[in-house]
Amino acid sequence: MLMKKGHSFEIDYYCLGALLYELLFGLPPYYSRNQNELFHNIINKDLEFPPNIQASKEVKNFLLRMLEKKTEMRFKNVTEIMNHPWLKNVNMSEVLAKKLEPPYKTDMFDSNFDRSDFENDEEKEILKLEK
Repeated sequence: MLMKKGHSFEIDYYCLGALLYELLFGLPPYYSRNQNELFHNIINKDLEFPPNIQASKEVKNFLLRMLEKKTEMRFKNVTEIMNHPWLKNVNMSEVLAKKLEPPYKTDMFDSNFDRSDFENDEEKEILKLEK
């Protein structure tokens, strides 16, 4: 896509891989604050994994396949993705039927703000929004 040569659905796998990479490691792959450097990194650099964060060889292989620069080397379809060893313990029928319990559930009504950080007028406005 960056080379402006057109693209197809394989870009979706790449984007999913980039999202997963960021969720696992805290920053996108090839990260740079400078957009030109970021694009250069995406096109020219090999994928690296942060040395201070442990990740299994299976997840690294999975990400390498998702973020492969050559589209013909990326996963071809969802079946191929789901058959990857990193996903071997995922029961897709339970996922699709929404029968899996998440390991952590957030309290949707709990505030992430420390109320002491707000002045009285601001706190009143936030409390109005929460009701």
